[in-house]
Amino acid sequence: DVNGSGNFDSLYVQATSTTSSLIATSTLEVRGASGSTLWVEDGMVGIGTTVPRATLDVVSGTANINGDVAKQLQVTGPNLSSDTWTSNVAIQSNTAQGAEIGGTLSFGGLYQAATDAANFATIKGGKENATNANTLGYLSFSTRGGTAEKMRITSGGNVGIGTTNPNKGRLVIEEA
Repeated sequence: DVNGSGNFDSLYVQATSTTSSLIATSTLEVRGASGSTLWVEDGMVGIGTTVPRATLDVVSGTANINGDVAKQLQVTGPNLSSDTWTSNVAIQSNTAQGAEIGGTLSFGGLYQAATDAANFATIKGGKENATNANTLGYLSFSTRGGTAEKMRITSGGNVGIGTTNPNKGRLVIEEA
């Protein structure tokens, strides 16, 4: 049992029953030797920052302290070139490689009552083919209602609206 405050070179917490817990009544800070920080305060978690601006705020480098902010997830990091294939945030599938496999970002909300939620639209980055070690991909936009996928941009730069196979030219529009 530890009460009060103090500095520890290391602190090991082991649960001895299902009711064991580590409780910080004000702020919990976990700092590694390199200075990286996990900060929990007032229901907000900061990773790499001691001033979280969202429910989860992840910072690599200097935090942006002014301007627009997301309320649930804020990610701040360096500017990255889109042709290096590194990213500030990655959404990846762990399904075996194959055509149409990839990460999806969904947008949604409540659709009835106070607790029934649904996804209304998605953006997906997927693999164009099932060829092993081939990384050609597409970007698709989908909404609920009728055919789900509404627009696709292929690895070749073709854009299809109403088709998942825009191979007839740069912009292909097909009526539903």
